[in-house]
Amino acid sequence: MVHVQGRTIQSDNREGQAKGALCLWGSIDLQYTIAGFLVGVLVGFTGVGGGSLMTPILIVLFGFSPATAVGTDLLFAAATKTVGSVVHGFNRTIEWRVVWRLQSS
Repeated sequence: MVHVQGRTIQSDNREGQAKGALCLWGSIDLQYTIAGFLVGVLVGFTGVGGGSLMTPILIVLFGFSPATAVGTDLLFAAATKTVGSVVHGFNRTIEWRVVWRLQSS
């Protein structure tokens, strides 16, 4: 339990969540928010994929199992790449000649 501004916040002890972790709005842990923000800043500066930074953080710092961390990264990557492909398809910004060359090699 954590006391914040006169209120008691109790977190359910899910995998990877510290008992009594400070939560934002009752469901988002502050530590996850800070880690996500810092990874986002690093990705913005370097262009490195967020999964290559966030997955080890989830495993090492937050105690998630490797299968859960990698699975979460793959699910997020699949969703964002699908949406990005659809948007580029509607905007007709896909160079199909390049796609066919890459596919054939």
